[in-house]
Amino acid sequence: MRITVLLFGLVIPTIAAAEVSDKIPTIGFLLLQGILFGAAALALAWFRWWLAFLGVGLGAIMLWGTWDLWQEPYMKTAIINEQGMGYFFAAAASSLLVVGGAISGLVIGKRKASNKALHRTPKRLPPFWRC
Repeated sequence: MRITVLLFGLVIPTIAAAEVSDKIPTIGFLLLQGILFGAAALALAWFRWWLAFLGVGLGAIMLWGTWDLWQEPYMKTAIINEQGMGYFFAAAASSLLVVGGAISGLVIGKRKASNKALHRTPKRLPPFWRC
């Protein structure tokens, strides 16, 4: 019985050792995530200007997560060994796509609003605004 427990004690740590890449998103998924969240941020910021803060905030949180992963010495070394520096570039690009989508939506929405204001016809004021 002792020999069996000793053998399991020697074998189990080698079985539990796995690659880091199995537990983190792939580079393609990171870029797809950035594109989809960036498109959503663009649409929200285009709809209302203050919704751009949601996209900028989400991009900042994603960038903070990338920075936090970069600061972890063991994870950083394992990811660089398995996937290369491109993983960190893709993670940063993903968060910047979200921020860029929010800012683009803000610019397009402001341009649309100013263009709409030029072609607006004056309307009669509602009764509670008249003195």
